[in-house]
Amino acid sequence: MFLSRRILPVLSRNANLKLSVRCLSSESKPAPWPRKVFSGVQPTGALHIGNYLGAVKRWVELQEAGEDVTYCIVDLHSMTLPPEPETLRHNTLQMTATLLACGIDPARATLFLQSAVPQHAELSWILGCLTTMARLTHLPQYKEKSANMKEIPLGLYLYPVLQAADIMLYKATHVPVGEDQIQQLQLAQSLARAFNNKYGRTFPFCETLVNDGSRLKSLRDPTKKMSKSDPDPKSCIMLIDSPDTVLEKVKKSVTDFKSEVTFNPEERPGVSNLITIHSLVSGKTTDEVCREAEGKNTGQYKLMVAEALIEHLRPIRERMVRYTQDVGFLASVIEEGSERARATAEQTIDEVKEKIGVDCFNVKRMAQAKSIAKFWITTSDQLEHVLMHEKRMQTIDPTKDVRIVHRLVSDLYCRYVQLCRNLERCFDQTLQVQKRAVIQRLVEAAHERMLELRTKLQEIELSEFVYVDGALQEQHLIPYDVQAIRPCYFPAKRPASIQALIDSQKLVQFVPETSETEDNSSDESNHDEEMAVETPAGCKRPVVQRDRAKKRLQAALNLITSHEKARQARVRQTNFRLHPDRYYPKPIDEEIEDVPYEFFYRPGQVMLYPVKRTIYNWDFRMKKKDLVHFAYYSPPGWEEKAPAVDVKPTTGELKLKQTVQEDNAVEIAEAEAALRLEETIAQMKLNHAAAKIQRYWRAYQSGKAQKRLRYERSKFLGMFDDYEPNVKDAITVEEIRKARRDRKPEFDRKFIEAIADEKARILRTRGPAILEDITDFVRAWFRQWYDEAHAFDVIPEPFQGGTVLIVRGETLTPMEYLELERLKKLEKLKSAEQKKKEAEAKKAAKERELEKKREEKRRLKELAREKRAREKKEGKTYDFTEPEFVSNAYLTLEESLERYRKDWAFVNELDNVHDLPVMEWITLEKFAEVHQELHAEVQGLLKSERELLQMALCKDERIKYKPPKPKKPPRVKGGAKGKKRKEPIDPTADLSLEAMVDELVQRNVIKSYRERTLDEFIGDFNYAAFERRNYLEQDPPPGMGELRTILRSYLYGMGPLEAPKPKSVCLLGPAGYGKTLLLEAICHETGSLLFDLSVESCGPIEPNNMAYFLQLVLRTARALQPSVIAIEDVHRAFYKKVPSNDQSLDPSKLGKHLFKLIVKQLNQEDKVLLVATSNQPWLAKQGPLKKCFEKILLLPRPDYGSTVLLWQYALRCFPTVPRDFELSALAKVTTGYSAGQILRCVKEVLNIRRRMQFGRKPLQVQELLDHFLSGTDGPQYPITDKEYEKFVKWHRKVDKLAKQRAKMVRERELLATQLKTKAAGAKK
Repeated sequence: MFLSRRILPVLSRNANLKLSVRCLSSESKPAPWPRKVFSGVQPTGALHIGNYLGAVKRWVELQEAGEDVTYCIVDLHSMTLPPEPETLRHNTLQMTATLLACGIDPARATLFLQSAVPQHAELSWILGCLTTMARLTHLPQYKEKSANMKEIPLGLYLYPVLQAADIMLYKATHVPVGEDQIQQLQLAQSLARAFNNKYGRTFPFCETLVNDGSRLKSLRDPTKKMSKSDPDPKSCIMLIDSPDTVLEKVKKSVTDFKSEVTFNPEERPGVSNLITIHSLVSGKTTDEVCREAEGKNTGQYKLMVAEALIEHLRPIRERMVRYTQDVGFLASVIEEGSERARATAEQTIDEVKEKIGVDCFNVKRMAQAKSIAKFWITTSDQLEHVLMHEKRMQTIDPTKDVRIVHRLVSDLYCRYVQLCRNLERCFDQTLQVQKRAVIQRLVEAAHERMLELRTKLQEIELSEFVYVDGALQEQHLIPYDVQAIRPCYFPAKRPASIQALIDSQKLVQFVPETSETEDNSSDESNHDEEMAVETPAGCKRPVVQRDRAKKRLQAALNLITSHEKARQARVRQTNFRLHPDRYYPKPIDEEIEDVPYEFFYRPGQVMLYPVKRTIYNWDFRMKKKDLVHFAYYSPPGWEEKAPAVDVKPTTGELKLKQTVQEDNAVEIAEAEAALRLEETIAQMKLNHAAAKIQRYWRAYQSGKAQKRLRYERSKFLGMFDDYEPNVKDAITVEEIRKARRDRKPEFDRKFIEAIADEKARILRTRGPAILEDITDFVRAWFRQWYDEAHAFDVIPEPFQGGTVLIVRGETLTPMEYLELERLKKLEKLKSAEQKKKEAEAKKAAKERELEKKREEKRRLKELAREKRAREKKEGKTYDFTEPEFVSNAYLTLEESLERYRKDWAFVNELDNVHDLPVMEWITLEKFAEVHQELHAEVQGLLKSERELLQMALCKDERIKYKPPKPKKPPRVKGGAKGKKRKEPIDPTADLSLEAMVDELVQRNVIKSYRERTLDEFIGDFNYAAFERRNYLEQDPPPGMGELRTILRSYLYGMGPLEAPKPKSVCLLGPAGYGKTLLLEAICHETGSLLFDLSVESCGPIEPNNMAYFLQLVLRTARALQPSVIAIEDVHRAFYKKVPSNDQSLDPSKLGKHLFKLIVKQLNQEDKVLLVATSNQPWLAKQGPLKKCFEKILLLPRPDYGSTVLLWQYALRCFPTVPRDFELSALAKVTTGYSAGQILRCVKEVLNIRRRMQFGRKPLQVQELLDHFLSGTDGPQYPITDKEYEKFVKWHRKVDKLAKQRAKMVRERELLATQLKTKAAGAKK
């Protein structure tokens, strides 16, 4: 007893000391800032060697060392004493050229212009509000520059604040500066510390990297620092100085009267300055330089320094000249660097504004957060209403009427579809992490419940396609409201490392061998190649190796030729103007008849109007003219006659001339009368022609007005679709949602940091107290046991609960222990006969219990058998309280909503506009976690203490001490009894992910695909299916819209959330029906990686290696999920009889292993989907193919509505086609044609030439029909009913629901026939 009382206090002190130290050491420290270097230089002219050797050379060394460096040309700092604008521009370009010539690489360093990043001025103002005037006044640089000024500019006063903003804006940790700038850097450190203390950890504490340039002194006065502001130009050497100038300045440098070369800066500053320059240029130490100069006087040594300096500066000077001549390159370097700097500066300034409360987007974000909170509250009320509706359905009595069950389930299904859409949006836009976890559970459960209801409808209707028109009418909805849409949080994102691995691969395009892809392609980019001839299905485009050097040379020759032709044209124009006697000018307003023109266009260039291109090699000189239309020009080669001599006539000649004139007067009068008559007749003809033209013009205008009126009337009546969606607003809304969605990782990171900080705080502040409480409680438990039972119970093992059970009071009490000890003693006093009777009684009781269980099992089996027989005879009875209606998803929804209402009752969600986490919950959770961890820490010490106490007790009682046997953790239940199952050997276990991806890329298994969507699968719903199925008892074919909807419902499980999904899907249909489009759309909408397992991809694989190959594909698909394993023409892998042309590929080797190694291995949690297509499924073995695919869908034939939508979509790709184009009759005639045929028809008919004729020759329906009947490839016809019926019959054999549906339809038809026969017999 004495020993046990001495041990307890000593162990207590040691345990508390050790555990307290451990708790205090577990406090988390903030992550260190990433190393980043920043520095700047003013554009004040050319640099001297002090700037270069002290600063710029150091910059280059940091860049070459792989540092993250940012260098700035601080042109705003040079405005403290404003220079001339042209001087500042010149100095900026010269500084850029100098830095590039010195070795700054824009690819490895960020080189930018300060004025191009406006965030410098913003941060400067913010930091200026955190400093004081007294602090700025005491800076030495301000005192030095303002000493000789009468009026001090404000820029000089605020210069250090802007310098601090330059450093802090890029969160630089190291700044290379000179010794004169250290105090300005201390100001930056002070401002960073003040901002962090006031607003939180934002800026790092920058450190100095002191440059060596401050050691260089003036060549003319070694006691001063080298400066270009020195009045003596020979005091410093500029980088742009010529070799002769450098030699002259070094020779004129001041030394002393001693001839030897020694390094002593205090006594011989001039010689020491030259040695320092020589050392920095050559890369040697000063001692090495002095040893090389032994035996030479200072004059000779100056020549050595000048030679070394000239050789070092020569390449820099040559590069400066080259860069200075290329101003465009300098501007591009500055622009690219400024873009990168702006991106970093915007992030920093946004963070600063958010912390100080002046961010301009905060109000918008707060309003957006409030609207999302309101929407979530409304959605939670909607969820409560749906659950209440489901509870009311459970109160309905069991019924056998299938129509009642269908109406109730379809009504509930419609409500769940709308609920899922709202929950998806809430999950997508919610940033608060704790609320998002609640919504995620609700979304997953709601999706599961919605799919359960859809499955129940499929079982009722015996079809994959269900119709809920009755529920739509009751709830006043349209089909789009219950259509499955792509969730807004799709696709699931892979880890960054895996995505980078995928992006680094060069993948082959997924182009199947069939012509279906080309037929069904609806990409608008295909319309740019309308003149290209389509290749047949079996042909492949030849690979042409382009000679890019030859193409560049050809482009240069074309450019030279065009300029030469332009020069010749200018020479000819000058000749026309200066030498009119040799060159005849071109008519001003007329057309030269014999100028040859040629019409042509570039391949791939769309032209709406013909453009005439002149042949430039036409010779304009001495061309013949049209003398009929250009009579006022003299014909070429015509010479004018000599002018007549003016001779005065005689009197006789005058009389004769007068007589002749009188005789001709009558003839002239008659000629004039005839001329007037002809003019009158011509004027009448002109008037008649003008009247006819006006009459036709009025008729044309009237017809045009009537046509416009008919267009407006048809538009008003809705006879054609003239709706123009506002795409701009939709894009803006999506951009806003995406911006909020992209902030989720930031909130997740902050939430994790908050959890870590809270746990560290609890450990730091409450850890020692918790340890003391645990140890005190356990010791009190020891004391209680000793006082009441005079014993010490064994502390439970960690897997049993450990000391937590002691604190909770869930261990054995001393009184219970004493009672057990008493029973053990009584058990020992019993005789062997009594023990035997009790064992037999226990065995009999156990047998009776087992027999009762077996009897209950037989009874349940009999009840189930009777129920099945009764349902087969009388029909199934639907009980809405059974588990098939009250499922786990419904219970999860109910429990999650109830838990949300309880937990969030005290939280005002509308006030949490910043989406901050609820810290009380984090504190409680981490407090419990800390308790568990500390219990585990104290477990071992307290067990040792209990053993010492037990040993002391045994010594006091003088009994032998027996250590307790350690208990083993219980075996996991569910394991196989007896012999363990041998796991199959994975041959790909030793391969890394990169090796597997590389191998599959080399085998062309992993491929890229076109970005398609399921919305491109154009087709309408079958609006008459509900009435035909429920009232006329027919089996109507589904519409293309129903197929699109059910495919989307299959893809919910491929997203980031958990949802039921099939393992495999097979798409059946003729060529051109869109199977490849759907396959690529599935890949694109889920963001999946495509693995091509077609027969061609598996052909090179040896049959012995096929198992390894499929395991490699499956393992890689799981690692890179979401993934889609695609098999085109899957029937080839299950051929009944392999054709001769496929025997070389051995396609059956894929079908042998597909189910066992791919389908069977897929789990529900895997984001991997097997998708196959087939256009001849009857060639395959039915059983093995059916076994590999859970869902087999037959693509429906386009009906009238789908055909109308297809024509609208195909014609709308061409804006010049009128919107009121008659489609009704065209769709009626072409019903049954595949989508590929319709799209190819429009593409081939509406080529560039035909579209150019729309103005004078409108498009007619007959043109499109003629293409089907007499196209270039011959007549085209839709698939016949007999051919499509082969697909339908095969699908009914393999699809369970389709088989049951066909059987039910046959029974109904037989019953109807019997009733008709019976009625006819009664009449007779």
